[in-house]
Amino acid sequence: MKSILKKCNSNITWSKLVLLTLCASLLAGTAGATLEITDFFSDYTSSEVTFRSDQDHQGKAVFELMDGANVVESQIVPFKAGAGEEVSKVILWQNKHQRDYFTAKVNIYNDTKLHDNKTYPVSYGTVDMPSFHVVDFSASNKGVQLLLRPFNPSVVDIKIELLDGNDIVYTKTREVIVELLKRLSEKGQTIIVVTHDMEVAKQTNRIITMRDGKIEGDEFIAQHLMVGQMRGKLPPDYRKYQDSR
Repeated sequence: MKSILKKCNSNITWSKLVLLTLCASLLAGTAGATLEITDFFSDYTSSEVTFRSDQDHQGKAVFELMDGANVVESQIVPFKAGAGEEVSKVILWQNKHQRDYFTAKVNIYNDTKLHDNKTYPVSYGTVDMPSFHVVDFSASNKGVQLLLRPFNPSVVDIKIELLDGNDIVYTKTREVIVELLKRLSEKGQTIIVVTHDMEVAKQTNRIITMRDGKIEGDEFIAQHLMVGQMRGKLPPDYRKYQDSR
């Protein structure tokens, strides 16, 4: 009888060991399934996150603009990421907030599990940061958009991106921006670039100088810009201005 009990206890112990080993393997596999943010940037117009996945994931990136502990704007972007793939997602902030300082935050989820998050300080009061503007080339305002913005590691550099929804379909840094602007101009596209970089601005044949938020010397153009009617070709009496500063 003792021999039988001893054998049963041995079998139970072995079963527990096998079960624990299987559980440990499953937990190790789950713990290793990670989504890691490799880069995050935000300013008062847009926010961009890049993350890397070590296996297939389907989840969401939650972008938040925060005033202290209060979330003043939030956007959710779904994503699919393959094993070893690096994915970037971009959003455009929809609201014009009146405060000077915010914190941008992004959370990366797979289903309901939070894998990683990052924050980035956003300052509306930074006067030496290059300005930029988002331009929509489509007649319906629902197509590819041009985003010109400062980028890491230095805000004195600029980066150009063509966006299709929340996805980047084309991206280049400052070295090739001038050539791209020339090509777009030759195709008859209306390009509006708001920038403090006169080297970039002078590559177009249309320059508007603004001071204190007003367009100098052309009230007709100013009216068109203010009411948002700048679509397609510029008005025929458009005149070229140079920055005299």
